[in-house]
Amino acid sequence: PRSMEGVTVVYERSFSIGALMAPSHPLAKRKTVSVKDCMEYPLALPARGLSLRAALERVLARHVAGKPPRLQSNSLRLTATLSRAGQCIAFQTSVGIDAELKRKTLVLVPLSDRSILSNRFVVMCETGRTANPALIAFVEFARSHLQDHRE
Repeated sequence: PRSMEGVTVVYERSFSIGALMAPSHPLAKRKTVSVKDCMEYPLALPARGLSLRAALERVLARHVAGKPPRLQSNSLRLTATLSRAGQCIAFQTSVGIDAELKRKTLVLVPLSDRSILSNRFVVMCETGRTANPALIAFVEFARSHLQDHRE
């Protein structure tokens, strides 16, 4: 939605979630993978309370029940590091791992599960307020930084 009562969305982007793994991982060469495919390997899940976890929750509830992940973390940097070392598969967007993807030290394989929601980045401000210079600068920074990421 473009606005909610008292709040206006100033900027919004959605990002696809993929399975993050080392290039040597058996699933790394696939065009897509499902969460069920990934369940055959140790997983590092985003912690509850993160938007990334909320986007995955429906599919995880179906497939993860009874099989605890290797790790649940609020640090996407940690899960990326463990994935790069071949210790697990993590679920992330491309945001924040650009350099690793370019150097091919990590592979982000798109998820085929249709019920997984996109992870959304949203900047909002109070309706009717003039945007202050800090907000304008932040939105411009976000636009320029996020423009090259796949949706």
